[in-house]
Order: sequence, then structure tokens, then C-alpha cells
Amino acid sequence: MIWYGVVEDRKDPLKLGRCRIRILKQHTAIRGKLPTEHLPWAYPAQPITSAAMSGVGQTPLGPVEGTWVIGFFRDGNDAQQPVFFGTLAGIPEELADIGKGFNAPTDPRDKIGTKPRFPRKDHLNEPDTNRLARNENIDKTIVWERNYLLDIDVAIANSKQTFSEPKSSYAAKYPYNHVFESESGHTFEVDDTEGAERLHREHKSGTFEEIRPDGSRVLKVEGNDYTIILKNNHVHIKGNAYVTVDGDLREFVKGNVNREIGKNLNEVVGGNVKRQIGGNEEVSVGGNYAHLVAKKINIFGGGDISVEGASAIEVAAADDLTLQGKNVTTKTGGEYNIIGGSSFSPSGFKSNVDTSITSATSALGDLKTSLPAMQTDGIADTLKPISEAPELAESIGAEVLEDSLGVEATKVVREESPKVYKEMISAVTEGDTDALVAAGLPLESAQAAVDGYTDDVDKWTKGKVSDIKNGDVDALVASGIDLKTAQTAVDKFSDISINTIEKKITNTEKSLREDLTPSLDNFAIDFDQNVADGLLSYRPDFGNELKGEMFASIESAQASITAKLEPLTQDFKDTFDSVSGALNDSVTKALGSVTNPINDIKAKLSQTKTQITSSINNTWDFAGSLDTHVTGLMHTHAGHTDFTRI
Repeated sequence: MIWYGVVEDRKDPLKLGRCRIRILKQHTAIRGKLPTEHLPWAYPAQPITSAAMSGVGQTPLGPVEGTWVIGFFRDGNDAQQPVFFGTLAGIPEELADIGKGFNAPTDPRDKIGTKPRFPRKDHLNEPDTNRLARNENIDKTIVWERNYLLDIDVAIANSKQTFSEPKSSYAAKYPYNHVFESESGHTFEVDDTEGAERLHREHKSGTFEEIRPDGSRVLKVEGNDYTIILKNNHVHIKGNAYVTVDGDLREFVKGNVNREIGKNLNEVVGGNVKRQIGGNEEVSVGGNYAHLVAKKINIFGGGDISVEGASAIEVAAADDLTLQGKNVTTKTGGEYNIIGGSSFSPSGFKSNVDTSITSATSALGDLKTSLPAMQTDGIADTLKPISEAPELAESIGAEVLEDSLGVEATKVVREESPKVYKEMISAVTEGDTDALVAAGLPLESAQAAVDGYTDDVDKWTKGKVSDIKNGDVDALVASGIDLKTAQTAVDKFSDISINTIEKKITNTEKSLREDLTPSLDNFAIDFDQNVADGLLSYRPDFGNELKGEMFASIESAQASITAKLEPLTQDFKDTFDSVSGALNDSVTKALGSVTNPINDIKAKLSQTKTQITSSINNTWDFAGSLDTHVTGLMHTHAGHTDFTRI
């Protein structure tokens, strides 16, 4: 016997796909006489393409509460063992009456029990056939959403051109587009419309893949994307490839990397380039090799540095040129010229210390700029325990919940289910969307409630930050903070602390530039002049005298510079220790960014003193043993060797 009925329950405890169905002419429409839970379970009949055995085949889950179905009784006239094998679409004209049979009951997720889920309100008076299959009301489908959220004008590297995500190629005609859409909105289309054939699958979040009529593919991922390949990956692109990354790009290759470029390689780097090579580096250039550097070039070698030229080698410096290494060997078949626009420092000392001073002053400037934000973060950290107080959290949570449910629905829940009401408020304050959904809120509303609570707490905190900065104790007390706490916060986060640090930073910058830098300049000038005097006026009895003067110069310079550094770093640290309570934890990192370069200066002073002392000893020991030869060479090659500062 064939029958027709309406699905009222699909929560099969055996999970076989069974449904409780109210059958026409078999069951009354009055739920008070025959409740849904007393209806018999009807088995789904599956197609022969599904094995329906041991999980093999298609899961028999399709009908929802409110679906009209057709079936038969497998026990004949006894009519106790219903089986259904098909569903019937229609054109619903009104919402389900949850109080009557042959209608969808309330949404199983709705704990309040006031509304059905199907038929959907925005689908009344139109066929149950999917809109994408009918090509009707497309402005209310994922096609419109996708075309509205296109990724456009994406920059292409080293080019003024851009590319954009193409619009959907949807142009379906009924009855050629075969559509599957799940309850939450996941969609799969197999479109056989002539001239618009395509495949399309889309997640409710907006992630989709579309294969277009011409065979092109568009893939868009709204969240993160992971690709795991357990063996090899082969990619062949016969045309061009464009990759644009708005954030960072990191590549980690455990084996070798082999790249072959048939034509040119053009790279533009907006910041710095740092390369660390564990072994050797070889560069073979078939034509010319040129490096254009706007500022300084430093070449450091832990071993030997060799520069060889078949003809002439010219090293020209408009400013500083530093070569530093254990051994430095320069060989040429022609002339070797060193031309300096200012100074030539073999030790590389002044250049290195200047870098440390620049790092220190730059860090000081960054720190000064960041102080207001640090103070604000420090205040926010102090206010966080207050904002999490139960009374305040419950008050904000109740307001957010009322915005999500509406005034009337909130009143019903609060008066008829006070326990559920309190649990929902608690879920809002704890960010538990799952609990809100379980209590009857749609997922979108639950997420909106959680986000709204976070926003309201942020607004409350920002308001208090402003009150504390302004020293408005009365406003703090009016918002529910006790008088003692309010007064303590205002005293602790007074702008006096920030002004103290700003003045100390300004004084530190001034000391670095006006006191330390001239000491370094004088040291470099004295050292270079002593070397020049010794080479141009060399005589056997002058070596020891000059050597003593140079040692004294080094000792004096180191003592002078160290004397300026020690109180500078200690005073700066003491100031921060005294006011750091008015800032957040980031002050520790900021302090390190300033003191570390200053400590580097002191370390380089000691290292440089050792290097220069060793160099002077070696030079004068060698000159003393070959006095006659050195004197002769000075006169013979005076026309080819120029040690004079230019």
C-alpha cells in the first residue's frame, strides 16, 4: 500500500537514516492525541547504486523536518513497518504551524521551542527546486556573494600590471544544472547548460572551486590552505606564473635547490638581504660584474682575503673603506691605488662603533615613539581583572544577549527558563558559541553575540583608559570601580612617568652624539696622523718614540670613551627600573634594544685596543730588523706609493 506523509523527526537513535513520519489517512493531525515521539520509525529504501552494507555506499540522509515523502508498508495491511523511498517537492505558501501535525516541528536546535526551520521564510511562494537550478532570485545566492567579494587589482612583481579574480561563469538554464545544497549551505553544481558547462563546489564559508566553460579553474580559500604530498610533485606551466604574497614567504628545503633560468633574473628588495652560508660560495660571471652601493661596503675575513687582477685594480672611497681580516693579501700585475675622500681605517674600528651608535639612537627614537602605546597597554593590563569581574561581565553579557535574541524573546527565556538564561549569559562571557547553539541560537547569532561581548568589553576598557590618563577619578567611580582602586590607577599611570622617560631618552641621544662621537673622531684622527708621521719621517730612533705615543693615544681614547659609557648605561637603566610599573612588559625588550648596542661599543673598544697593539708591535719589530731595507724602499718608491691623507 503506497502512502504519503511528512517527516517530523530524523534523530534516529540507531543512526540508520530512519525518520518518524506522520502518514496521511493513518495518523491524526492533532499532536496532542499522537505526539511526534509516538510515531513509528520508517526505514529509507536506498538505490541499487548504494551497497547499504558496512558503511559502503551513500549515506541515506536527505529528508529534513517538514519534507513530504512517499513510501509503503512492508508488512502490508498491518501497517506497522513503514518504508519510504522518495521525497516530494512543492511550492510552500506559508510557514509551518508547529502546533499541528503534517508540519515541521520546532527546529531541533531551538531550545526555546518557538520556531520551525523548514520551509524557510525567504523561500515561500517559490518552487522547492534550488534557485541555482532554476536561475531565479540569483541575487540571493552564492553567485551574487561571490561576484561582490572579488579579489581585484592584485599587484604583479616588477610590473605596473595587475590581475583580478574573474566573476562567476554561472549562466545556467533549467533543466540542465544539477545542484546539491546541504542544510548549512555547502553547494555542488554539475551544469550541463550548452555553452556554459561548468563544475562548481563551494563551502558555506565562501571557499570554492569552479571549473569554467573554457576549462579554466578558479580556486579561492577563505581560511588557511594546506597541501601535503607524501611523494613527488610535478608542476609544468607552459605560460606565465604570477605569485603575490601580501604577508611573509618562508621556504624550507632539507635537500638541494637547483634553479635554471633561461633568460634574465630581476629581483627588487625593499629592505635588507641577509644570507648565511655554511660551506663555500662560488659565483661565475660570463660578462661584467658590478655592485652599486649607495653607502658603505664592509668586507670581513676570518682567514685570508685575496684580491687579484690581471691588469689594474682601483679601490676608491669617497667616504670610509674598511678591510678587516686575519691576513689581507692584494696582488696585481700592474699598479695598485688607494684613493680616499676622507679617511682610510685598516682596523675598521670607527665604522663599527658608528654603526652601534646609530643602532642605539635609532632604538631610542623608536622607544620614544612607542611610549604612549606602552602606557595604554599597561593601563589595559591593569583594567583586565576589573573587566572580568562577575558583576560587570554578567551585565555586559546580558545586554549583548538581548541584542541577539531581541527584547521579547529575551523576556520569554528569562521568565520561563531562568536557568537557561543564566547559562546563555555565561556562554556569551566565556566565548562558548557551541553552548549558545545548543541553547537554541543560530550559529551566526551565537558568533555575533560572542564578538559583541568582546567589542563591548574593549569599549569599556578604552573608556577607562581615557579616564585614567585624564586623572578623572569621579568618572572611574561612577562606572563601578571602587575609590581606592581608581585613585591608585590614576597615580600610577600619570603622564609624569612618561615625561621622565622622554627626557632621559633625549639626554641619552645627546650624550651619544655630542660626547661619544667626538671622542671617537679624535681617536681616529690622532691614530691616522701618527701612522702618517711615522711613515713619512721614518728614522731608526723615531720608531720607539712614535710607538709610545700611539700606545698612549689608545689608552687615553679607551679610558675617555669607557668613562662616558658606564654612567650613561647605568643611569638609563635606573630610570627605566623606577618607572617601568607604568608601562607594560614590552618595556624590557625596548630597553634591551638600546643597551645592547651600547654594550657592543664597549666590547669593540677592548677588542680594537688588542688588535692595534698587536699591529704596532709587529710593524715596529719588522721595521727594526730591516731598518736599512725599509729606508731604501721609502726613497726608491716614493713616486709610486702615496700614504698621504687626501
